[in-house]
Amino acid sequence: MTDEPANRMIDDLLDDIYHGQERISQAEIHRRAVAAELPAAVLTRISALPRASTRWTRSPT
Repeated sequence: MTDEPANRMIDDLLDDIYHGQERISQAEIHRRAVAAELPAAVLTRISALPRASTRWTRSPT
């Protein structure tokens, strides 16, 4: 898997997750990626996100 398709899969997942939400935890992002049956390479990238108590905020596009 090249970076471009993996990045696109992550972008699509985040667009879906953040729809109507301002913040979301790394654990929820990972849970949704597993539920979406994304490839292992994509799950590895998502797992690399910090698991701190902070929550991710995606700026509106």
